[in-house]
Amino acid sequence: RFVEMINAMHEQGVSHFIEVGPKTILSRLTNTILRRKKIKCISMDRPGKSALFGFLDGIAQLAVQGFALKVQGLWKDYAIPVDPKSLKKPKLAVD
Repeated sequence: RFVEMINAMHEQGVSHFIEVGPKTILSRLTNTILRRKKIKCISMDRPGKSALFGFLDGIAQLAVQGFALKVQGLWKDYAIPVDPKSLKKPKLAVD
């Protein structure tokens, strides 16, 4: 059924597939099924990398492909960090 669904999606005009889940198995299967077609599979997981890396890399790949993304929400709860070198050292500081 997976092959049927991938082919049906492509016939309906889908050319970008996003895999959200462990590893890259479905992306590889999709590339095999549609091997002669112009498609892009983006996996949000990278074996050996952190989940955050995979997510942000996947978002970046979507942006490169021309998708309009609203990413401001990713950083809404983060403040600009303070450089510790700019803070006054206490008198009993140990380097």
